[in-house]
Amino acid sequence: MTSRTDQRDARDRRAEKRPFGGSRFTQRMDSVSTAHKVLIVIGLIALISLGDIATGLEFPFLVFYFVPIAFAGRYLGAVAGNWTAVGCVIFWTFAEFHTGITHPVWTTVLWNLSTTIVSFLLVSAGAARVRRDVDYFRQLAHHDSLTGLLNSRGFRERAEIEIERCRRLEKPLTVACLDLDNFKQVNDTHGHAAGDEMLRTIGQAIEAITRRTELAARIGGDEFAMLFPEMDEDGAQVVAERFRAAIMSVSDASHAGVTPSIGIAVFHNIPAGGLDVMVRMADAAMYEAKQSGKNAIRARVAHPEHETLAAFAEV
Repeated sequence: MTSRTDQRDARDRRAEKRPFGGSRFTQRMDSVSTAHKVLIVIGLIALISLGDIATGLEFPFLVFYFVPIAFAGRYLGAVAGNWTAVGCVIFWTFAEFHTGITHPVWTTVLWNLSTTIVSFLLVSAGAARVRRDVDYFRQLAHHDSLTGLLNSRGFRERAEIEIERCRRLEKPLTVACLDLDNFKQVNDTHGHAAGDEMLRTIGQAIEAITRRTELAARIGGDEFAMLFPEMDEDGAQVVAERFRAAIMSVSDASHAGVTPSIGIAVFHNIPAGGLDVMVRMADAAMYEAKQSGKNAIRARVAHPEHETLAAFAEV
């Protein structure tokens, strides 16, 4: 019978195959600083207001004010979108009176202002909702639904960035693979709900000790991967022991008998095969740890001229 964990893993793998991240414009805007986004909003309002005044009554400009409001709501959030809407109302009102429009009674003025404010705020709310939905689905696309750690796709995307950075700076980089020993017994003895809870707790423990510059991911049922930029073999051994101790504390507290086998691959030069070669070498070291009696750490240091590195690249 297929467990809930296996079903969730299959669903996550299907999600990883689907492209996500939005258009190139969206990706570019996500990388722009908040200050620059604010300047873009101010520039749009000023440009539209000047156009509104310049064209006078011949060309209705109200619809163009939706652009900075939608931009602010989407890329700066609901509060910024609402303030942008207020600013647009002020500039639109100024432009309308500047063009010489006269209103017979103040009720007409108030009605126009009210309907404009409502329409602008609705655009702001819609753009902010889009922003929240995009952020939510982006989180789902790049993170494991059970543990909250990165999934395979999220790990690969962020790892490629770190690998390229270490390659450019000529810094070492360490990849680790971690597998939970005896985890199947938890499912068989206590049920899959207990297994899911164990994975969730271990994921929280891993996340708690993962530093800001490091990456941790759940890449399979009870398999995890980590990446440590600018870390050599000495630092890798210390960090691996830190992860082993964290998992053992969870296992000891639950009396589950689960232990970690950890394989480390240290690279002073990034191999031609990139992340795939690095993960395969760390995975091989992890199996060495299992074969040595489990609950162990095994490390390999890769050298560009080493025959075994070429063998991993050919797999």
